[in-house]
Amino acid sequence: MARILRGVGVRQVAEITLQDVVTHQLDLVIECGFCSHKGLLDAVELVGLFGGRMTMKELPDQVRCRQCHRRGGHAVLFKTGDGKKDWWPRQPEARR
Repeated sequence: MARILRGVGVRQVAEITLQDVVTHQLDLVIECGFCSHKGLLDAVELVGLFGGRMTMKELPDQVRCRQCHRRGGHAVLFKTGDGKKDWWPRQPEARR
């Protein structure tokens, strides 16, 4: 069975737009591919900067990690609940 994100159905992460994130009130998290820092992003602010049609495939190249300051190589994740395993499409990496 395919994993489903509330509101957006069975679409892949790359197909979801910023407008989808705002419309369905999703918690958008970017995980740095270099240092594993995770940051919750304000989707409304991002729509103002990049427009609602920007996809989650395009977003990682436009944001910079607040910890290591590198751009690109990031993963888009969605927090789907309060539990430790409530993430879509996968849980974040646990690096130290």
